[in-house]
Amino acid sequence: MRLPTSVPALFLLTLLLGLTISCKKDSGPSGESHDTNPATGAVKDPVQEEIYAYRMKVRPFYNSRKFDNLESLATEARAGKQLFGNGSWRIAEFYESLACRDEETEGMWQLHDQIHQAWIKAKPDSLTARVAYADFLGAMRGRRAATVTP
Repeated sequence: MRLPTSVPALFLLTLLLGLTISCKKDSGPSGESHDTNPATGAVKDPVQEEIYAYRMKVRPFYNSRKFDNLESLATEARAGKQLFGNGSWRIAEFYESLACRDEETEGMWQLHDQIHQAWIKAKPDSLTARVAYADFLGAMRGRRAATVTP
């Protein structure tokens, strides 16, 4: 069989091969298998899924003001200097899980402020509560600065 040599023919051949391969399981650099979405060709990243699961473990404690649980998770992440598979620090993901999205209403931002202040009141010696509040205030300042027109 003679292979096509023209650019359009090579492009079509490459496209067809790519479509055939994208519907199958994909293996990563170390040979591990990942599920591939046949509709989009998107590969699920197990590290991102682990980070998401960790954030979903932390956030309910924040929302329900279970400060002892938050302190325990942060202490564990900080003491072990734990990393995720992509090199991100577990403690950084801990703080990221507490973030308020930019598109949230002003009322939601005020609720976050109240939670942070309650955390500091409940745990006045907590480094974790103060770092979380500092992150929040920085985000709030950035959000407000973005809405100011010159």
